[in-house]
Amino acid sequence: MTAYTAFVAVDERRERQPDGTLRTVQIPVESPFGVDMNAGEGSIGLGSTGLIGKGGGGGTGSGYGRGAGAGFGGRGTRVPTVRQAKAEVMGSLDKEVIRRVVRAHVGEVRACYEQGLQRDPNLKGRVTLDLRIETSGEVSSASVVEDTLTENSVAACIAAAARRWRFPGDAPNVATVRYPFVLEPG
Repeated sequence: MTAYTAFVAVDERRERQPDGTLRTVQIPVESPFGVDMNAGEGSIGLGSTGLIGKGGGGGTGSGYGRGAGAGFGGRGTRVPTVRQAKAEVMGSLDKEVIRRVVRAHVGEVRACYEQGLQRDPNLKGRVTLDLRIETSGEVSSASVVEDTLTENSVAACIAAAARRWRFPGDAPNVATVRYPFVLEPG
């Protein structure tokens, strides 16, 4: 990776509009592990040690971290994790299909969590959503049923994102899904 490396990742899907027409929309995709796509020019790089870092070319840090470090022994900024726990599904949608759709949108969940981490770097806990998925695949409601975080805006952000998700629209009946996310700063 150099200052001249470009990351281009675009995914699209067709969504039915309220008037019945189909529209192609771009779906956000996750950036490569350890790369901050929102950073300014020159702030992403690989140093001569082969470690990914942020700031000044990245080679002088140790692991994932900001600023200068000293070799391999220092500790950098932690990488936040979003784990998906076991979902409870009531209805005809397959659990594997649900898992794949949620996994495709985990970047949105991570973005909400990272906003909370900016306010509280030690923020961790569990957020569980109840999703009502219509036969069309549209999420008609997404409500927070469990939130152990001290930052309520994170759960609200995740629920708002989930309302935009789309599932396969061929189910014979409405499905209700209880989906837990475990959020840890790393």
